[in-house]
Amino acid sequence: MHPSPQSNILVVDDTLANLHVLTQMLSARGYKVRPVSDGRKALIAIQAALPDLILLDINMPGINGYEVCRKLKANPETQNIPVIFISALGEIQDKIEAFQVGGVDYVTKPFQVEEVLMRVQNHLSLQSLQKQLLDKISELEIANSGLKQAKEIAEQNAKAKADFLATMSHEIRTPMNGVIGMTSLLLDTLLTKEQFAFVNTIRVSGETLLAIINDILDFSKIESGNMVLESHPLSLYSCLEDTFELFAEQVTSKQIELISCIDISVPVWVASDVTRIRQILTNLIGNAVKFTAKGSIVVMVSASIQVDQDIQLQFAVSDTGIGIPADKIDRLFKSFSQVDSSTTRHYGGTGLGLAITKRLCELLDGQIWVESTDKEGSTFHFTIQVKSTNTTLPAICPNNALKNKHILIINDSFIYSQILSLQLYQWGCTTETSPCGQSALANIKTGKRYDLIILDVFAPLVEDTHALQSIHAICDKQKIPLVMITALNHTEVDSSIHALFVAWLVKPLKPLTLLNTLNYIFAGVTPPIEVAGKNRIVGDKHLAKRYPLRILLAEDNPINQQLALLMLSNMGYQADVAGNGLEVLNTLQRNPYDLILMDVQMPEMDGFMATQMIRQTRRYAINPPRIVAMTANALQGDREKCLAVGMDDYLSKPVKLEDLYVVLEKWGGKMLQTRPAIEPATPVASTLTQELSAVVKLPDVKIVDMATLRMVKTSLGKGWEQLRGIFLQQTEDLSKEMLTEYSQNNNEAISQIAHKLRGSASTVGAKSLAHLCELIEFNEKRGNPENLAELLNQLQQCAKQTVEQIAQFQE
Repeated sequence: MHPSPQSNILVVDDTLANLHVLTQMLSARGYKVRPVSDGRKALIAIQAALPDLILLDINMPGINGYEVCRKLKANPETQNIPVIFISALGEIQDKIEAFQVGGVDYVTKPFQVEEVLMRVQNHLSLQSLQKQLLDKISELEIANSGLKQAKEIAEQNAKAKADFLATMSHEIRTPMNGVIGMTSLLLDTLLTKEQFAFVNTIRVSGETLLAIINDILDFSKIESGNMVLESHPLSLYSCLEDTFELFAEQVTSKQIELISCIDISVPVWVASDVTRIRQILTNLIGNAVKFTAKGSIVVMVSASIQVDQDIQLQFAVSDTGIGIPADKIDRLFKSFSQVDSSTTRHYGGTGLGLAITKRLCELLDGQIWVESTDKEGSTFHFTIQVKSTNTTLPAICPNNALKNKHILIINDSFIYSQILSLQLYQWGCTTETSPCGQSALANIKTGKRYDLIILDVFAPLVEDTHALQSIHAICDKQKIPLVMITALNHTEVDSSIHALFVAWLVKPLKPLTLLNTLNYIFAGVTPPIEVAGKNRIVGDKHLAKRYPLRILLAEDNPINQQLALLMLSNMGYQADVAGNGLEVLNTLQRNPYDLILMDVQMPEMDGFMATQMIRQTRRYAINPPRIVAMTANALQGDREKCLAVGMDDYLSKPVKLEDLYVVLEKWGGKMLQTRPAIEPATPVASTLTQELSAVVKLPDVKIVDMATLRMVKTSLGKGWEQLRGIFLQQTEDLSKEMLTEYSQNNNEAISQIAHKLRGSASTVGAKSLAHLCELIEFNEKRGNPENLAELLNQLQQCAKQTVEQIAQFQE
């Protein structure tokens, strides 16, 4: 790169001959040259117009070159001008001093013209490059500043969007909880046919609205990159059962078959995000049910082992529905898109389901595609990556007794019979199929031997009671058990028919339920609780007798209070109610509880703070109440936040009766194993203050937890002494500040000081001091100033003991 020919060069030399030669040779090269004969004139010339480069002699009258250079480098306006010393001084010390004062180069007289020109050119080029670099840095700084500002704005917008979604989710789900919950309870009462239809329409409409809300929230989370996957052991059998349960009523009313087959290659347990897998299956099966008027829906699952114990699961969801035209398939997985507008009008939906499904498959390191024939049906294939897991959970596998068992399937659906035969084959059984009972009866009469007969209630055979009784009579003689698969509960058929069967399985048939049934029939194996089929009777009024839990409901919304109490009443429970976190803490002082259903957003004190206060209170350390979040917050991370503050479980609103049942059964069983005999409630003579007062005054109580103190000292190393000094001084100062604020009746300030002191006390293991600070905070929130004087008195004594122990600590 060449410098500009108009570069301004200042030449300073008291020898006129040298000055003339340098001026002439530089001017000849196109430079603009200003010659001066001494240092004083040089400084004046520089002040008048800044040069691009200076050729500077050293020995001059008045101010020498060194001094000129020092002055230039001391001035911010001139410090970046390159100075080339040109002098007759040739000693090494002269050159060193020249560079020390800020020179960039040194030429010894007598000089060579070409050498000086080349050095000038190089330094001007370097200066030009430096200027360009500085300009570019300045541009980048401006650009970075703009990007930083844009990033901050984007983050603020993203936070505002997330906050808005969380608020809207909560505000919408809260009334939806009341609508769906109350209509579900109303459907269980005596209603006329017309009333039942009206109420059911309200319930279905509410659930449809909730599904749309969930789709929008999920899509927003995926688009913003806030969808975080979990990884826990899961069983595909249980996952399919949970999903099939959602569609039982729909497939029964439409009289379509819903069946699955899990290949033997699929491991019993894998590790992945069961919620997202279930969501994918729910979207695909839901679409299949929606677009299928008759026929069947089949779910197939297989697996292949990959590198490093990664497993690829392959799913196929096939239906006999309306199919998809070939020219419309490319629109399927786009957001807010359906095949055509008439489909949207007829079947409804947001057009987000398949877009979300595609994103979820990609998040699980898989893909999704579809094969379809218009007016004949579709098959959606998808793959996901899961991990193998060495879990200690119970095995879900066919017993060896199933091997080579010969089973007859009586069903008038060819596809259903084939898929069921395939599943039984995976478990080691052999099968035959028959479309009706008469041919099966003929086979049995001729002496054909079966180990088990499975009948379908939709088959023509069910209308022939005589045929059923005849088959049973023959089978009973040959000790052939009969199993019924039906869309009807056993209470909906004649008891004489129900008595003919050793097992009564309700459609849609779930692989795990069938496997448990066969294991029991052929091997007498009772499935463990963790993998048993979900045959609970929701709304069981005897649940409270089996698990006599003392329940406290924390909920500020009157409608949700009433709904939760009705749900609990349906299971035999009578719960107490608290309207906010402070009421929870006050109620706990009067009565012991086994389980708290805790809303999160409540006035005065929210569920998070109430939970933290409970977990930090000593009286609940031995037999703590189980706390279950029951909240309308349903965004990613809400569950984790609840568990992080000390809650034990999580229910998302709208709360379903069956979900509440599962939670009560789960914790009821666990707590009965560990709970001691119920003791009468402790009188609230002096609340939590008296409790701590007794603890602090015990002679054997350690004011400071030495184990924590040792850990802090070890981790800080040389910084320990500084921390100790800060803590000791802060404790004394804050204790005095509390007394000052108390004399001015400033309880809120006392609470703030206590909060600050509690944090530092907890850090060094000063547990008694931290607990006292906690009580002072709680005392202020509860508005109970009469106990404050006693608490402050105890805190002063405790602070003094704490300071003494930590000051003397030398381990």
